[in-house]
Amino acid sequence: MIAPNHKRCPRHADESGSVSVEFALWVPFLVAFLVFIVDVSSLMHIQTVMYDAARDAARQVATGKATTAEAETTARARFASGYGMTASVSSADNFATATLSAPYARLVLAGSGIASALIGDRTLTASVTMLMEQDDEN
Repeated sequence: MIAPNHKRCPRHADESGSVSVEFALWVPFLVAFLVFIVDVSSLMHIQTVMYDAARDAARQVATGKATTAEAETTARARFASGYGMTASVSSADNFATATLSAPYARLVLAGSGIASALIGDRTLTASVTMLMEQDDEN
C-alpha cells in the first residue's frame, strides 16, 4: 500500500525554478544572436552608404566639378571620424576611381573581444569607377 504523503509519479516532482534556470541558460545565446543581426545589418547599411559616397566622389571628378582632393574630402566627411574611414580618389586613363575603406572592427558593436578575434583585420571596401565625361565644345 502507498502512503498518502508519497508522490505517485516522478514527473510531478518539484520543478520550481526550472524556468529561471532555462531562461538564464538561453538569454546569452539570444543576446549574442541579436547583436550578430544588428552588426550584420549595420555593416550592410554602412557599405551601401560607402558605395553612395564613392559614386558621388567619382561622379564629381568625372564631370570636372571637383578635383580628386576635394572629392576625397567630401567622401570622408560623410562618415563619423570613429569609423576610421579612408578615401582615395584618382583619375587616370580617362577614368575616375573612388575607393572608400574602413576596418570591420571599428564598424560593429562587438568590435572588441571575441568578435574582434573572429573578424580579424578585415576591411569593408567600396570602389566605383566612372568614365570621364568629355566636353562637347571640342
